[in-house]
Amino acid sequence: MLVVFVNMYTVYNRDMAVYYPGTDAFFRFGMGVFVADEFIKRGYPVSFENWRMDMRIGEIMEKTVDGIQCRIFPSKKIKFLGEYSSQMAEAFKQYSGRKDVVVHFMSIHSRTYHYYAHLVRKNRAIATHLGGSNPYWSYKNESDKKALVNYLLEKWFFLKPYDHIITMSRTEAEYFKMLKKICTLMPIFGIPMVETLEIRDRVQSRQKLGLPVDKKILLQVGRATSERGFDWIIEMLDKMKDSEEFFWVFVGVHKEDEYYPLLMERGVFIKDYTLRPELVDYYNAADVLYYLPNGVMDLNFAGTSYVPLEAMACGTPVVATTFHHFPGDEVFEVSRIPKCKEDVIPMIEELLAANVSRERCREIVVKYFSWDSVLHKLWEIYTAPPKN
Repeated sequence: MLVVFVNMYTVYNRDMAVYYPGTDAFFRFGMGVFVADEFIKRGYPVSFENWRMDMRIGEIMEKTVDGIQCRIFPSKKIKFLGEYSSQMAEAFKQYSGRKDVVVHFMSIHSRTYHYYAHLVRKNRAIATHLGGSNPYWSYKNESDKKALVNYLLEKWFFLKPYDHIITMSRTEAEYFKMLKKICTLMPIFGIPMVETLEIRDRVQSRQKLGLPVDKKILLQVGRATSERGFDWIIEMLDKMKDSEEFFWVFVGVHKEDEYYPLLMERGVFIKDYTLRPELVDYYNAADVLYYLPNGVMDLNFAGTSYVPLEAMACGTPVVATTFHHFPGDEVFEVSRIPKCKEDVIPMIEELLAANVSRERCREIVVKYFSWDSVLHKLWEIYTAPPKN
């Protein structure tokens, strides 16, 4: 079996020398290579190609890197399609109808991808939603008339070639179900559980980090920005300022972050950049991790995010606004999902009182988000019976 990952490159205007044409990173650029790497490590009977377009080159460039055949096609902007490559279209035609070739598009809601998908409609075609709203949602919630046209085109024509769609957004899953497309709510990327994440002794982790052992530690990991829900977090800190029970820890905060001055004023524990092994100690030191993005797009289309999942892999329960996207109901045993800022503190207190099993936290996240689990599901999708 051959799986062809089709990726997009959207950083032409950035000064990122590592991705200049000819470098290994240039050839490997694309989400599909992360999946291919893990399949290759485990010896699955499959080979991979990594395709994408690039407007900076004038001819097809090919190279095998880390066991993946990478093919980069010259492209240009075309009205109604966006970025398009006639050479890539020809390459798709050469693979069209081959029963041993699965084409996996690492995006959806792209007219260019829809066009390419029609070229390989006789193959098994998979698409993965990696973010952004579907056109029906954009029309209903943003009054976007162009989105209505795209929705009607997807409903009656564009989505027909795809056998299976993968998404981590329940909003997207409901959309594809409405259009009677086969869709699985699952991660496309796994978490390296054994290699980097583990349950460690909580007291020892606190002592190692210089954190108090006699308080309830509430952890937030990531930049102090509005996208991370810091409008809610600052209000929460002010409401709990007189409580001596909690110790607030913020990891991954930068001095230039929007909310950094407000955190400093409140005297919380702040740690900026930290290496992976130390971050695992912070996950283990915490009684609860909270993750509170509350923007409309985040809540509908960004999936669960990996920070709360990593915390769970270290045995720490979470309060996360994004966990309505979690693919299994078991998560409600070890987490809470606030719908408004007033829910957060009661839910933290509820989790603390529940004395959640750390082993159960890890067991649940491993079941759905370990690489072994993700690849097993992908393999089932790739090897499903072909189209009639």
